[in-house]
Amino acid sequence: MKKKQNKYIYYLLVALVVCPATVFAAEDSCKQILGTNTLKMVKDAYNILRFAVPIALVGFSTMDFIKAITSQKADELQTAIKKFTSRLIIGLVILVLPTILYFILNDILGMNICKI
Repeated sequence: MKKKQNKYIYYLLVALVVCPATVFAAEDSCKQILGTNTLKMVKDAYNILRFAVPIALVGFSTMDFIKAITSQKADELQTAIKKFTSRLIIGLVILVLPTILYFILNDILGMNICKI
């Protein structure tokens, strides 16, 4: 138990050294804080996810249902339905999370954040 705690403390210290936190108190826009290139990369990555998540959801679920139907076992069909449901929930969370965070941080808490 003690060895495991020491390992976690070691990883935390390494993370703090490798990833130092930088505070930009005077900066107020996303372009100033993140930089133009980083902001563009984040937007591009999110746009790719917006299309890749539904495509992957349909592809993987189709493969699971085809396997379950061809095997003609009821329990495999039930597991395919469970996998599809969990993938659907995860996909929706990935797609809706940025909007929810923006709404909570900007509208409810009144924080001035950039919408990526």
